[in-house]
Amino acid sequence: MRKFKTKPLLSISLLASNRKDTTRKCLDSLKPIMEQIRSELVIVDTGCDEEMQSLLREYTDKIIPFTWCNDFSKARNAGLKECRGEWFLVIDDDEWFGDVTELVDFFKSGEYKQYGHALYIQRNYMDRKGIRHQDSWRSGLIRLEKDTRYVSRVHEYLYPVHGKCKIIHSYVHHYGYIFKTRKDKYEHAQRNISLLLDMLEKERGNLRWWGQLAQEYKGIPEYRKLEDLCREGLQSFQNVNDPHVNCQRGIFYGGCLSAELNTFRFEAVIKDYEKFIADKRNTKVCQAKLHSFAAEAYLNLKDYEKAQECCRLYAEICDEIGDNEQVILEEGAFFTGDAFIEEMRNTVYSVYIISSLKQGEIALAKKYFYKLGWKDKILNTFEGTVESLITAFARHPYEEDFVSMAQQILDRKGPDAEAIEAAQKIEKQEKEEGDGEGEQGDFLRLARVFSQVKSPHWYIWYLKARYADASGDGELLLESYKKLFACVADIFQLDESIWDAAIRNKVDLESLFFTVPFDQWKTGVDSFLETAELDTVRQRAEVVETGRKQENIRYDYFFLKKMEVELVRGGEEEDASALKAQLLEFSEKSIAFYGRFFKKTAFSGEMELLPKSLRFAVTLKKAMEKEEGREFKAVVSIYKKCLEIFPPMDHVVKHYVKLLGEREKERRTKELEERQEEFLKISGCQEEMEELAREVKKQMAYLAGAGMEKEAAEVYGQLKKLVPNDPELESFAYLEA
Repeated sequence: MRKFKTKPLLSISLLASNRKDTTRKCLDSLKPIMEQIRSELVIVDTGCDEEMQSLLREYTDKIIPFTWCNDFSKARNAGLKECRGEWFLVIDDDEWFGDVTELVDFFKSGEYKQYGHALYIQRNYMDRKGIRHQDSWRSGLIRLEKDTRYVSRVHEYLYPVHGKCKIIHSYVHHYGYIFKTRKDKYEHAQRNISLLLDMLEKERGNLRWWGQLAQEYKGIPEYRKLEDLCREGLQSFQNVNDPHVNCQRGIFYGGCLSAELNTFRFEAVIKDYEKFIADKRNTKVCQAKLHSFAAEAYLNLKDYEKAQECCRLYAEICDEIGDNEQVILEEGAFFTGDAFIEEMRNTVYSVYIISSLKQGEIALAKKYFYKLGWKDKILNTFEGTVESLITAFARHPYEEDFVSMAQQILDRKGPDAEAIEAAQKIEKQEKEEGDGEGEQGDFLRLARVFSQVKSPHWYIWYLKARYADASGDGELLLESYKKLFACVADIFQLDESIWDAAIRNKVDLESLFFTVPFDQWKTGVDSFLETAELDTVRQRAEVVETGRKQENIRYDYFFLKKMEVELVRGGEEEDASALKAQLLEFSEKSIAFYGRFFKKTAFSGEMELLPKSLRFAVTLKKAMEKEEGREFKAVVSIYKKCLEIFPPMDHVVKHYVKLLGEREKERRTKELEERQEEFLKISGCQEEMEELAREVKKQMAYLAGAGMEKEAAEVYGQLKKLVPNDPELESFAYLEA
């Protein structure tokens, strides 16, 4: 950074308050200024630690220590006192300059000699990503006179101001109005409010304090206090007819309407608007802002004609003076000075668009659509604007302008979901109402518009496919299907109409299926089958089968998972043999499918490497093999393991075991009946009876252990009659109870 021995042309001053994340960025942004203009840098240290002080010394040796006393003017004046420049520039340590070309040219060209002070832009960001912001003029550049000083403990400003004002469009980035928590924001505001209330008590006639206090209340927000303050101000200055007061009168009118609008008292807004707008002392800037408040209120009240009228009145003033920065600065005030900033224009023009569309005035809506300036903007419109436009595309006869408008909506850098959601809403409504057959339906009119735009969004390609199907455009249809299959992760979630159209138009689905990578196919199948209704699953399966011409792993996986879903969602077969056949088929196909990817050793032991559904299938098959040996207790034990492996199959396994148990019970009962008949036949042969009794007691023990105590008790009663002296029967005496 160059140093000048002569008196500097420009003194730059800033307060350093230990902001480690932005201070270096702030100081580095000053280098282009100081390298081209004779400058000095004066830093006021309001309590920096050693690390920060070391950083500051890298940039200047003029560091003024200052003990913070909750008075910004005193701190700034401490630095101002040490400045030797002809001009003075202030910046804070949470700000940094962007392009300084215009500011540097102001001095290098000698133009500064014609002015007494200048304004530059402070770009106040509303999010950390720097997407949304509002610009305001900062009076931080002034010719130094003997009496130049800062006044006010908070929201301090330079005074007195002499000479003409120069407007400079160089700007500083400022993130200081973004707080980590709402509590931090509230506490910061309360600090300022307490100081402003004290200052207002002492200087009731200073309109600056009224405006600053109103801004603080709005920022928290405390709308009741804002409204009370502004109504008090109206009474205090009602009978004053002074040019300065008249320029600032918008503080009170704008504050009242802002409080009412933000608390949704739309009728109150209109009542006060009609009273306030009649005040002939209002500046045109104030009038424009009042019209903007009323336009929004009328829109919410669904009085579209009056909303249009207020927008028209605003637009007339905007066209007259909206770009005249000098007039706006002279006539603007708190709550009105931002009447023509881009965000405010967009809000009013959006209301104009919505109300015009509600009135069926497409031409007027189009006129203000193009005034919004969609290209290369972070454009935030009034709520409902995009939906109103999309609805208009659907409900009005096709116009070529609709295509360019739709394209600009999709190309903007702001929120991109509104247009898609609005289109989907129209589609859903049309389905529910059963309307829209043919090319005259709302949805297909909309699809026609979007069939001509460029966008990577899958839903736009869906609209193109729907319109291509309806209009018979085979080339567009095929292109749309290719794009859909390329950008949709789960193709099976696509609407039924897409699959119907594919079959109807004989689209080569297999070639499209094979373009989907298997891992994406697998993920899509899993996602679809997890949520889809069983009927929908079966419908998709029919489509897949229709498209299938050769064997492929994608088909194998789809139908395997379909089989799994049918068991999970169904599995209510009442015939044990039929259900067993289904379970066994699933088990064998799972093992066969995954057997291509895992070694045989993976199918033994704990099988940790296998998918849970496959581990279930292997264990299930083992259980079914045990059934063949009639080892029922061992079978039940293995089925219990199945329940621990793959919970989705729990209910079908339990149902199958229940059917199996009932079948086993029938078999055991039949055997007992047969044994009882044998007892009767050999009742005279003691040795044979004892042998048979031993077999029957085993059956009885099984029944009792399996919970079939009623059946066991019946057997016990009959056996006791036949072998009353058998001592082993005593252990079953409890069955008599």
